Amino acid sequence: MKTYIKLMLFLLTGIIIVSANAAFTYDPETKILEDDIWRFEGVSLAKDGVTLGTVKGSMATKKPEAPQPLDFSNVKDTNGKSYNVVAIGVFGGFNVSEVNAPECTGFSGGGCFNGCTSLRKVILNSAFKAFGGARAFSGCTSLEEFEPRTLLVAEVTGSAFANCEKLTGEFYLPNCALIKTYAFSGCKLLTSVTAPKVTEIQEGAFSGCLSISKIEIISSLGESAFLDIALGAELYMSEKVPETLGDLFTGSLSGPYQKVVLKDNYEDYLSKMSENHYVVRREDFNNRDIVFEGKSWKWDLVAEKMSSDTVICTVGTDKTVSLKVRNVLAFVIEKSGDNKASNLTCFWVMKTPPKGFKVIVR
Repeated sequence: MKTYIKLMLFLLTGIIIVSANAAFTYDPETKILEDDIWRFEGVSLAKDGVTLGTVKGSMATKKPEAPQPLDFSNVKDTNGKSYNVVAIGVFGGFNVSEVNAPECTGFSGGGCFNGCTSLRKVILNSAFKAFGGARAFSGCTSLEEFEPRTLLVAEVTGSAFANCEKLTGEFYLPNCALIKTYAFSGCKLLTSVTAPKVTEIQEGAFSGCLSISKIEIISSLGESAFLDIALGAELYMSEKVPETLGDLFTGSLSGPYQKVVLKDNYEDYLSKMSENHYVVRREDFNNRDIVFEGKSWKWDLVAEKMSSDTVICTVGTDKTVSLKVRNVLAFVIEKSGDNKASNLTCFWVMKTPPKGFKVIVR
C-alpha cells in the first residue's frame, strides 16, 4: 500500500513538472526567444549585450490556443548567461493569462495588452514609466492583480485601464501631469488614484469608477471626467479655478448626488460651471420663477431632482425644499435640450466644511 502511494505521488509530481512552463531561452545567433509554449523570432540584443530588444507579439511564431503566462523573469541562453526584458511590444488579443516581467520599465507601442480578456495578473518593474501609447490594458476584463501600484509615468495614456472591471485598490502617480481620455473609465472597483502633480484630466477619465468616493482636483477637467463615480462622492476643488469644467464632468441621475467642494473663489467657480450647467444658487431655492437662458423652469422640476437626495434635503408635498446641510452653495443641473428631469444629471456645490468648533466659557 505504501509503495502504491509513493508511486502515485511520484507520477503526480512528474505530471506537474512536465506541465510547468519552462523559463525562456535566448539564442543570440538565431535571435530566437522561446520556452515550452511561446516562440519569438527576431529578438535582438541591446548595446549592453544583456538586455533584449523589445519583445513583440508580432514576433511570435508559436503561441498558445489556451491562456498561458508570459514569464520573462528568468531569461538565459544555453550557456546560462542572463538577459533582461526591459520593453514589451504589442500582444493585443493574445491568450495571455499572466505577465511576469520584473525588469520591464516600459511598453514600446500602443495597445500592448489591449483586449487580452484572460489576463489576470501583471508584474512590472518598480521604475515603470511609459505606457507607450493608448489602450495598454483596455478591455482586460479579468485583470485583478497589478504591480507596481506606484507608477512613475508622466501621463496615463488614453483608455490605459478602460473597462478593467475587476481591478481593485489604489494607484499612486507621483510624476503624472496628464490623465488622458477614458484612462480609468469603467474601473468600477478601483478606490483611489492619487496624482499630486496632475494638471489636466481629460474627457471621461474616471467615468464609471463607481467605487471612487473622494477626489482632489488641481487641473482642467474634460467632459464627463467623473461621470458616474460613486454616488455621494466628494470632489475637492483647488483654490484656482480649472481652465475648463466640461459638460457633464460629474453628476448622477438621482441622489445621493456627488458633492463638489470649494475652499475659495465661490463666485468664480459658479460662473465657470454656468457655462455648461444650470446653477441654482441657495438663495433661489424655493424660487418658483427661476429663469435660465430665457427659459422658464417650473420649480417643481428642480424640487423633483432635489427630492431624491434625502441626505442633503427634504422636500414637502408643496415642493418646498428644506436643507439638512448648512454649507450648501448651489444645486447644479446639466444643460439639455429637452429639460426632462429624468434625463438630467445633477450635483451639489458646497463650501469646505469647518474642521470643528470651539466652546468658549467666560
